[in-house]
Amino acid sequence: MVRALGWFNIALIGVSFLPFILRRFRKHVLKKPNKQLNAVLKFLSKIHPFIGMALLITSFIHGYLAVGAIRFHTGYIAWFLIVVMFAIRVWGKVSKSRYWLSLHRAVAMLLLLALLLHIFARNII
Repeated sequence: MVRALGWFNIALIGVSFLPFILRRFRKHVLKKPNKQLNAVLKFLSKIHPFIGMALLITSFIHGYLAVGAIRFHTGYIAWFLIVVMFAIRVWGKVSKSRYWLSLHRAVAMLLLLALLLHIFARNII
């Protein structure tokens, strides 16, 4: 169950990163509008917040089932970054700040590093 939930969380993170990757692909590779890609991006943009909320919940459950308690672990570093990303989005919506998206993306890159650390060296901490 723990392993399956971990892979499910990786899939959620992958789908969450797709809009970022596809927008760069559209800008730097295609360099012109593409109706099919735009439709996919529109759909992914609509489900992105729900994927983030699901990831917040399922990653916590995964960690709690795996460790059996709330303690400092590489997985909780990744989970904390997910919480930070959620908080940045809420802050951006409330404050109407222009900078929330840059912060959200920067923390997303840190999340990728934390995820790699968790996958390949989960017990170093």
